[in-house]
Amino acid sequence: MIDLELARQRFVELLQDQPATLYATTTESLISPPAIIVGQPTVTFSTLSTGYGRLDTSSFPIMVLVRRPGSNDPHQQHELEELWPSVAETLAVALIDDQTLGGLCKAGSVIRADFSFYVVQGKQYPTQTITVELYG
Repeated sequence: MIDLELARQRFVELLQDQPATLYATTTESLISPPAIIVGQPTVTFSTLSTGYGRLDTSSFPIMVLVRRPGSNDPHQQHELEELWPSVAETLAVALIDDQTLGGLCKAGSVIRADFSFYVVQGKQYPTQTITVELYG
């Protein structure tokens, strides 16, 4: 199984230069948008053994969120559309350059980006969730 703590640390290292507040874990406390939050992974355990050993899948949601709607909705839409592709590209390039993320996994890839809202203390923030899958 992949070391989830090391994976989280690696994502934080990759994203530290993004123009947003970076949170290494999901949070229920106050946030400062724009923000990037490395979420809790969903782990699918494999019962099949391959030539590479067992390939469990860890799916990490990387949430990119902006200020809440209200005062300047077009600006918030623009801000989200400017930020999330840069985050996705940073992750994709890192996985193209080194699919194992320095030996952390057997392979990985950016799977998709989905729009939703992230809720913190009852407040909804427009969010694009980028799913990164690591296999190992």
